[in-house]
Amino acid sequence: MRWVTAKPPNILMAVSTIAAAATPVILWGVGTHTLHLLESTSLRNANIVAFVDANPRLHGMRVGDARVAGPETVAGRPEALLICSPLRQDEIVQMARERFAMSNNIMTLYGPPPPAEVATDPGQRRRGEGP
Repeated sequence: MRWVTAKPPNILMAVSTIAAAATPVILWGVGTHTLHLLESTSLRNANIVAFVDANPRLHGMRVGDARVAGPETVAGRPEALLICSPLRQDEIVQMARERFAMSNNIMTLYGPPPPAEVATDPGQRRRGEGP
């Protein structure tokens, strides 16, 4: 017998929209929750160009035909980031912005991402920040 966990409709709608748009995305967060979404929703049909996780123990793990890489390998790429971690979403957004200076569009499944902080002193700006 297989247990099925209900997913909130807004997550299913977000996943369906992302898959239908066929926009290239870098999926960040390759834990069991994400693997479940890939198996049980239309997320498997999304245009995922890379799988990323900050946990080095997951680096090299296969997801379909792709391998999980570290965030440093995608820093500087233009694709949107799709954060698939319900527990660490805000932490991942902050890591992408601050530690890896990513200015990519960020899509989240579990509420809006925290607002990006913009440095007020031009000498303190991180790459990708405006005036």
